[in-house]
Amino acid sequence: MSSRHRLAVAWIVAAGLVVGLGAAAWGQDGTAVILDMDTVRHKPTEVTDKDKQKVPAGTVEQVDGKVGKACRFAFREATSPGFMTLWVTATAEWDLAEGLSFWVKGDGSSHWGGLELVDGENYALRYGYCFPIDSTEWRKVVVPWRDLVPVWFGFNDWDSGVRGERFAEYLRLAVDRIRRATKGGADVVLMTTCPAHARWDTMNEMAEAVRAVAAEKKTALADVAAVFHKAPGPDEALKQGYWAWDKTHLGPKGHEVACEAVIAAIESGQ
Repeated sequence: MSSRHRLAVAWIVAAGLVVGLGAAAWGQDGTAVILDMDTVRHKPTEVTDKDKQKVPAGTVEQVDGKVGKACRFAFREATSPGFMTLWVTATAEWDLAEGLSFWVKGDGSSHWGGLELVDGENYALRYGYCFPIDSTEWRKVVVPWRDLVPVWFGFNDWDSGVRGERFAEYLRLAVDRIRRATKGGADVVLMTTCPAHARWDTMNEMAEAVRAVAAEKKTALADVAAVFHKAPGPDEALKQGYWAWDKTHLGPKGHEVACEAVIAAIESGQ
């Protein structure tokens, strides 16, 4: 990382979330605050609501935190993910950190919150982490840098005309890039492209490409497509909550089975 490097910090959640103390990074030299919540600096991204109108993803306000001030994020329901974002300038000291931590107060629901760090010079370089918001008490979230990198895409690529063999090339590039960037220190899990209600079987060749590249590159495989297809059909899967109301993004059951597929891949020792 260069001595001065811009990163986009994005928070995402399906309901209410309060984040306090910002984020702190720790390493051999102790802990340092890298992002505080003393002022409201986050900006909502734009999303499409149920009426197909472009609206802000939600609101952010300053409140009292666990220590000092905090920010309360409230997100609206939309057809696409919404984020609260801001820019921070990373320094070379970040490379010495073993991870980061922050305080969170949730809304008591079974939804999840998310944090994503995005390289300002190359949006393809990002680090994501999910955390529960089922507690209405302050809870410290500790995020050690992990050595497992999931790779999961394909739906939007299909929209842009990408098909099986070309998709396989993208997957090979992704695996090779991760291994180069981590000097072989990270394990990779490839996840098959998730079916949508209107594309129950349409993208099967994308899933086949994932399976082939996982075998070729000797990565772990989380076969989400196969788990989805255990349902009798798309209509029944929709009734069971595999997708949200837009019939594309995952619903509660979809998140559950995707998570189970990843855990199965990890436990299988692939």
